[in-house]
Amino acid sequence: MENAQGYEYQYDKNGETVSGVTTDNWLSITGLPVGEYTVYLRAVSDDENFSNSESIAFTFRRERAELWRTPCSYYSEVLDQTFSCDVVAYDDGNYEIAGLYGSDKTIEFNADANGEILVFNAYKVNPPYTYVDAGAYNLCLYIASGYSGVECSRTSGYVWYYTYLYDKDGNYLGGGHDEVTWGGKDEPTESIDFLVGDYTETSSCYDLTIDWTNWVEITDKTSDVRIEKVDDTTVTLYNFYGLEDTLTGTVDLAARTITFSLKDDFAGYYTFCQYDAPDTPVVADIADDGSITVSNWTLWYAQNSYSYIYTGAQSVLVKK
Repeated sequence: MENAQGYEYQYDKNGETVSGVTTDNWLSITGLPVGEYTVYLRAVSDDENFSNSESIAFTFRRERAELWRTPCSYYSEVLDQTFSCDVVAYDDGNYEIAGLYGSDKTIEFNADANGEILVFNAYKVNPPYTYVDAGAYNLCLYIASGYSGVECSRTSGYVWYYTYLYDKDGNYLGGGHDEVTWGGKDEPTESIDFLVGDYTETSSCYDLTIDWTNWVEITDKTSDVRIEKVDDTTVTLYNFYGLEDTLTGTVDLAARTITFSLKDDFAGYYTFCQYDAPDTPVVADIADDGSITVSNWTLWYAQNSYSYIYTGAQSVLVKK
C-alpha cells in the first residue's frame, strides 16, 4: 500500500493473541492447530501526514495434512484372519487405520501418556468400552490399562487392542486381540513422496556473509523452502537459507537421512558442505514427525579456503 511503512497484524493462536508489525507485503504463519482463524491487518505509518488504514480481516481454515501412509496387516484373533489396510499419520498428532476388516471404515486414534489408544471416531463410548463400525462387523474395544498399545513410525510399528466382535445382526462372535503391524527398520514401507511439499526453515548460526569482517549471530532466521521429488531415491531442495538455489539430496529411508550432494557454486560462490570439510557432504536427519534437521553445514569459499558459516549451524524444516 502506498505510503505504508509497515503492516500491523493480529490473530489468535492456542487461545493467545499474536500481534506484530512486518515491513513485507506478505505474512507467514506456522504451527497452527487445525481450525478456523481470522487475521486482522492494517497499514501503519509514523509519518504524521498519513494516518493508519482501517483494519481488514480475512478468515481461513487450517486443514490437517497427511504426513505419511504405509500398508499394514490387520489380524483378528476372533476370526483368525488377516486383512490388508493402511496406517496413516497426520500433522495434528493423530493416526488412522484405514480399511477395517476389509471394509472402507476407519479408526482414528491417538495415544495417551502410557501408550494406550484413545479412539476419536467411535459411535458410542461407555468407558472402558468403545464401539466402532467395521463394515460387516461391529467392534467393541475394551480400552483399559494393559489392554491396548501403540508404537508408530513410518518404517515400523504396531497398534493393538482387545476386541469383542459382533456381526451386523448383533450376534456375539467372541473376544480377542486385534493387532495391526507394519514394516521393519531394514525394510521401509513408504516412498519418499511424503517429503515433497512446502516447508518453513528456521536457521541459527554465525554468518560472515552479511558483514564480511565480523561474525553476525543469526537466531531463528526463517525461509520458505520447497522439496521436490526427482526419482524414488532423490529429491531437490530449493531456497535453503533463503539463497534461492537448489540442492540435490539422496534419501535413505531406512537410515532416515538425506545426503546433499556437494555443490561448488551454491548461491554463485560457495560449496555447500560440512563445516571446514569441503569434501564432505551434509547429511540431514528425518524425524518421525516429518521435520528435517540439517546440522553442521557451512558455505565454503574455495578462493580463500574458509568457512563463511561457523560451526554449529542448524536448520530445521517443518512442513506447512
